[in-house]
Amino acid sequence: MTVNRALIGACRKGYEAAERHVSKADIPYPDYRAPCGGVTFSRAFRRAWWRGYDIAKAAMSRGDYDGWYTERLSSWNGCTPTRTTTT
Repeated sequence: MTVNRALIGACRKGYEAAERHVSKADIPYPDYRAPCGGVTFSRAFRRAWWRGYDIAKAAMSRGDYDGWYTERLSSWNGCTPTRTTTT
C-alpha cells in the first residue's frame, strides 16, 4: 500500500476547515486544467480536501468530535486512495 502524504495533508485541512465551519465552496485548491482541457493532479487534492470535510461533518453530526483521530489516524484509507504494487 502506498500512502501519499500530501493528499493526507489535504484531507486533514478539509477536516479542520469543517471544524472551523468554513463553507465547502471555500476550498483552497483551484481546479487547474491542462491546455487541452483535461484535468490535472489538482483534482486529487480537491477530492482529498472534500473527503476530509465530509468526514468531519459526519463526525460532528454523530457528536464524535474526535472522529479524525479515532477513525483516520489509525487507517489512512479514508483519506487517500490506496495503490497496490505488483512485483
